[in-house]
Amino acid sequence: MTTDSIESAFTSRKWHWTFYGLPAAPSRLVDFLISKLPHIDPSSWPDRFSIGGVFVNGLAADEDLSLPVPCKVEYYEPKVPLSDLHSAFASPDECKVVYEDDYLAVVWKPARLSCLPAKEQKTLNLKCYMQKIFGADLHMPSRLDMSTQGLVLFSRNQLCHSPLQKLFEKRAVNKRYLARVTNSPNWRFKYHSDLITRDLRHPVLRRSSSDEGLPAATIFRKLPDCGRSHSLLMARPLTGRTHQIRVHCAHLGLPILGDKFYGGTDFDNLCLLSYRVTFRHPVLGSSVDVRAPDGLIPTWVDIDQLRLFDKEGIV
Repeated sequence: MTTDSIESAFTSRKWHWTFYGLPAAPSRLVDFLISKLPHIDPSSWPDRFSIGGVFVNGLAADEDLSLPVPCKVEYYEPKVPLSDLHSAFASPDECKVVYEDDYLAVVWKPARLSCLPAKEQKTLNLKCYMQKIFGADLHMPSRLDMSTQGLVLFSRNQLCHSPLQKLFEKRAVNKRYLARVTNSPNWRFKYHSDLITRDLRHPVLRRSSSDEGLPAATIFRKLPDCGRSHSLLMARPLTGRTHQIRVHCAHLGLPILGDKFYGGTDFDNLCLLSYRVTFRHPVLGSSVDVRAPDGLIPTWVDIDQLRLFDKEGIV
């Protein structure tokens, strides 16, 4: 893993400058950005403000303004032309409502899409897409990484927002993931726990630790082998740390295929799928058990393997 491989996974390039006093400090934001980023068409800045990605002292800037002193200016420049920005992210048509009732919804999130507005752009994300579909403000108590695909829960109204959030806080939502990993473990079932903390090599990275960080635990089960060259694991996280399954797989010597952050073998995408979610409905009290539909499951998952595993019951 290198810094270049990590940066290649991002959809934007970050620029930043800090000024502590006069006379070095610039006066107007747009004039400053034009002077520092001459490769960007000056006439495109109104569109760039509307997309998002410009920050002054940590606050989003939606238009030109006078710069205070001191100040820090940041810009997250999309790696693709603005005209191609939509093609860099999954479209709304790729998002599917798998389950819904009057209180909550379970939605399929494709890869190449963040769950929430990102610093580089604020509209191309799952929450914005779903709020347009449902015509209401939604709450998302748990999220997936941009490169992870699969099931995500939303609460649809105030009656469900807090109760659903509390289910996650109590670890009462049973989530199962599938991961295609390099190498084959010599176990069929494993409980793995450690501490997860920030990795100083890069702000987005996490690492396993024996003496610092937050507790993290994951149950793994190796699925029956159906002739694939890489193993398929079921992973059930018992805690919700950032990159938890990815970090644990890498720590066990089983990096996930396509994982540019944690040493995975090159692949078209990250082979990590939020496959199944089970919980007691926070308002109705009924049991909810939602699986990813077969038609949405990616080709790196062997359906026969999955069916054999499902017959063994829930872990």
